[in-house]
Amino acid sequence: MKVILATDAGQPGGVGRHLTDLARGLRKLDAEVSFAAPAGSAIERTAAEAGVRFVPFSHGLAPADIFHLHLANTYDRRSVAVLARARRASRRVVVTEHLPRSNASDPALTPDRRTVGAYTAKTCFKRLQLGLADSVIAVSRESRHFLLSRYGLSPDRVRTILNGVDIGHFVPGPARAGKGVPTVLAVGSLIWQKGHDVLIRAAGLAQRDWNVVIAGAGPQHGPLARLADLLVPGRVRFLGWHEDVRALMREASVVCMPSRWESFAYVPVEAMALGRPVVASRVDGVNEYICHGSNGLLVEPEDPAALAAAIERLLGNPARTAELAWAGRRDVGKLSLDRMVEQTYTHYRSLR
Repeated sequence: MKVILATDAGQPGGVGRHLTDLARGLRKLDAEVSFAAPAGSAIERTAAEAGVRFVPFSHGLAPADIFHLHLANTYDRRSVAVLARARRASRRVVVTEHLPRSNASDPALTPDRRTVGAYTAKTCFKRLQLGLADSVIAVSRESRHFLLSRYGLSPDRVRTILNGVDIGHFVPGPARAGKGVPTVLAVGSLIWQKGHDVLIRAAGLAQRDWNVVIAGAGPQHGPLARLADLLVPGRVRFLGWHEDVRALMREASVVCMPSRWESFAYVPVEAMALGRPVVASRVDGVNEYICHGSNGLLVEPEDPAALAAAIERLLGNPARTAELAWAGRRDVGKLSLDRMVEQTYTHYRSLR
């Protein structure tokens, strides 16, 4: 089976990591895999590191049994032309929506005033775009529900396949309790979606001593640093882009994901696999693997007070926190990489 894994993603992140994991798994199942993306995309480097052939969109699309486009930007206008070419070159076309719900697609997520007619135009665009695919994959059940309700897709065309991680690569470390001032780690691009400002505001409401460490880069570094200096001077460290996130997680007292929206976030899954306690926003996908009070804690987005209370609930009860962390490590086994790859491969074969 010849498979082209394509994406519109230009920067390093979860989509590139997803493609790499999927490519390695599919090749073990004897699929012939190549990558396609815009010229100059970070995916070109990802392909080289994974030993996968890379072809820029501008060079045309080779014939394939499956052309699988992974959308990082749900409204990428280039995708329509790419999908139209893929329909001519490939037997079947699949689209994975990695972030269908955002402030661009769901007006309820921001109070900003919208351009008149934008909602209708975006709906028409998505119906055209996804109409070019034989099948659409959502990476969480809530994302699937959003796609069905927002764009009126037929349920039999949208399949849910949860993301997966290679659990064997995540070896739990010892508990950090008693090693100085507790640290709360957040990992993610410095953009509004990720809610780092909410975590900083939560730190400003702290009833006990704890510091914040943020690993990631992005356009909001300046505003976030100024907010930290104003509310919690000396208690927030910005590490920039960091290659070894697992080492950071092992050193953290709590791993926090304060996002305003997600579809399926890798950070909490990886933290749970490492046996670290997790506090996360209750956003799409997360409550499909975090059960509040059982293997982690969930709070509503945009609520610094609730976030601070949840973090301090963990920091104030080491024995209970260890129980939650152990349960997270146990439960995250259902999100294995092998399961994700096998379900995707089986789905490909069902379309042939």
